[in-house]
Amino acid sequence: RVIDQAPLEDYVRGVVGKEMSSLSARESLKAQAVMARTYAMSNLKKHGKDGFDLCDHDHCQVYGGVSGERPSVNAGVDGTRGIIMTAAGVPTSILYHATCGGSTADNDLVYGGKPLPYLRGVVCNYCRKGTNYRWVRRLPAEFLLRRLQVEKYLLKRIDSVQVFPLRGKDRADIVQVRSDRGTLRIKGTTFRRIANLPSTTFWITDTKIATKPVLADRKNPTAIPVVSVRSAPTRTPAGVETGWR
Repeated sequence: RVIDQAPLEDYVRGVVGKEMSSLSARESLKAQAVMARTYAMSNLKKHGKDGFDLCDHDHCQVYGGVSGERPSVNAGVDGTRGIIMTAAGVPTSILYHATCGGSTADNDLVYGGKPLPYLRGVVCNYCRKGTNYRWVRRLPAEFLLRRLQVEKYLLKRIDSVQVFPLRGKDRADIVQVRSDRGTLRIKGTTFRRIANLPSTTFWITDTKIATKPVLADRKNPTAIPVVSVRSAPTRTPAGVETGWR
């Protein structure tokens, strides 16, 4: 195992250019530098059991070492040297993303734990031109079945999927899967990972039969059950349900 031991400021230089474009405005690069530095300080020993502090991908922060450095990035880091965000005298719990989809959520509703005053959900209109502000994914039922099987859900058939949002929010709290093994209740964050979705701000719209001959049903080689999942631009009604066999 190769471990890179880097001074904090060098580490931040290797993160900023990988988490945002080096062509971004100078003040944006400075803001990202403060976030990256704060994240590092508040997450030391996140991988302590593995023998290091932080990994180099998006489980922590994307880190590229020297390959992530650019003159504009280095200027943003140097212009904020040593600056972090604190609350009550300790580094804040930093969370950031490419696109929020129009709003954020209270930390305790998403991650559990105690409510943090600086992590309250707010409406945001700054991301409208961002990547994945609105998105649609069409998931073959067989793909979803295989992914659930990898997660040790011993299913042979999925009958329906139902999304229950967080209290008054667009984000999926629980995804209920009806199957040949009964009803499963899966956390929205877990379902997002299993289905490889951009966020937990989603709902199930409908079930359609596709005509591509891949992953075909044995009885009908041209019919593939597909579940359509899309981002939730407004508050979603509880119990939006689709089904397939």
